[in-house]
Amino acid sequence: MSEEQKPKKKEMGCGCLTIIAVVILLGIVGSLFGGGDKETKTSPPEPTSSQKQASIDWPTAEITEQNIRSALSGEAPANPISKDLKFPENITQISIENHAKEGQKSILIYYKADTAWDETDFVKRVGGTAIVAASILFQNPKIEQLGIFAQADMTDQYGKTSTEVVTKIVLTRDLAQKVDWKGLAERHVTDPGNIYRIADNYNIHLGILNKVKTDEVRLR
Repeated sequence: MSEEQKPKKKEMGCGCLTIIAVVILLGIVGSLFGGGDKETKTSPPEPTSSQKQASIDWPTAEITEQNIRSALSGEAPANPISKDLKFPENITQISIENHAKEGQKSILIYYKADTAWDETDFVKRVGGTAIVAASILFQNPKIEQLGIFAQADMTDQYGKTSTEVVTKIVLTRDLAQKVDWKGLAERHVTDPGNIYRIADNYNIHLGILNKVKTDEVRLR
């Protein structure tokens, strides 16, 4: 090999080293600024309407339909096992009436009851729902009377189906002052008929009442 060719080989070697260095540098820069998975930032979920409503201070709140719905969407002091889980969402009507006692209110709440296993389970759930509602609403001293009206689809002898009030439970402040709602909720597990027996008034549609298992729900 001639001496004239040697300098050319050295120049080619330098060129290769330069290219390798550039590639490595680009790799480092890429890993610092462009490499790796991008972290996905997620915003916290928006609070549900129930969560927003539950922030009301019910014991001192004005008695309005919106405030009642808000209060019922919050956490209840009493939580019986048998109850209609979708009660607040399934309320169809709230009526606020002036009570005979000055400044006091009677609250009538109509709601579409959840699907039950049978008539006995239905009566248990409505009773538990009344306990839940009463444990919340009677915290406001302006509530004198509470009526819970459970609605269900009933089919008559002609095959026509309509939504009717099939169970009613009425509770008063005089009764509420005697009740430990948590204790009543616990008793509801073994004695679901108790809430009906102590209620100031109740009524159950005959089509349901006639099929209630009296060994499970003692109404008298």
